[in-house]
Amino acid sequence: MDLLLGFVFGIVSGLVANFFSPAFSEWVVRSMSRLLHWADKERFDLTGIWEQTCLEPTPGEPTVLREVKERVELRQLGVTVKGEGATTIDPRNFTYTMRVTRSMVFGSYNKRGQRGNITGSGMIQLILNGGSTQMDGYATWFDSDTDKIESSKVTWRRL
Repeated sequence: MDLLLGFVFGIVSGLVANFFSPAFSEWVVRSMSRLLHWADKERFDLTGIWEQTCLEPTPGEPTVLREVKERVELRQLGVTVKGEGATTIDPRNFTYTMRVTRSMVFGSYNKRGQRGNITGSGMIQLILNGGSTQMDGYATWFDSDTDKIESSKVTWRRL
């Protein structure tokens, strides 16, 4: 009986600490994620540096597409993937919040730049290859130059 009471108290204490301490919550998820990766070697981990390549309309000339590369640092905690990246041209910073379901990675991103219309948000959907070295999919966003929802095929390669 004392063992059961201690177990329940431990769970409740953990939940309270989790609620009041995001850092503790992240530590618990990171620890559990490492344990799961250790126990299941086939489970992939997206943590690391990635390069994303996509096509986007050129500012001021929306009918002319240009290739944009972005270096992204991802951190996977369980099924949650968060990241930050920066583009190589028209410097913009991106933050990603995504989820993993089997080999599919999907979520949203926010971007902010140095001038007005290059800020905003969008969605991303990717499929991971078997070797966990590349993800292919699409990014979708609202483009203020064309007043339309735009989409581009994207490729992410692990560096």
